[in-house]
Amino acid sequence: MVALNFDATAVPESTGGFELLQPGEYRAEIVAAETKVSKKGHTYMELQVKVEGSGSVWDNLNLWNPNPSAVEVANDRLKQIARALNMTHVADSDDILLKPLMVKVNIEAGTNGYSDKNIIVSYSAIGAVAAPAMAQLAQAPVPPSAPPATAAPAPATSSPPWQS
Repeated sequence: MVALNFDATAVPESTGGFELLQPGEYRAEIVAAETKVSKKGHTYMELQVKVEGSGSVWDNLNLWNPNPSAVEVANDRLKQIARALNMTHVADSDDILLKPLMVKVNIEAGTNGYSDKNIIVSYSAIGAVAAPAMAQLAQAPVPPSAPPATAAPAPATSSPPWQS
């Protein structure tokens, strides 16, 4: 038996929820990975991803689903994780735990009485630049009348501009 001497009236009312992360990219790490069984009886891997300075976001990888599209999405997600961690082979879920990476988070609208929730859209390496953005930069034509890369220095004045 544990003596508590707890006064419920002294505890302020809870807001009953949690703060959603705003859509964006966050530094994070996968802190737990376990297999679970869905209501339909399909086995999947649930990842708990701890976002730096915030709470956790969960991601389900349907690696063993009878739907080939679900498996393809899960394999792509696992490939993103492996690349983000600079790994070519993942032997066990423990291999991906407690290693820093970036996650792109979005908000999914709640349905059937459930609240809105955060979802992970993608995983990437820390400091990585999105590949499509780099491809666009490489393919962007440079106009012939483009200004020089460095601007000419401003003429020297006797007083600072805010005092003019």
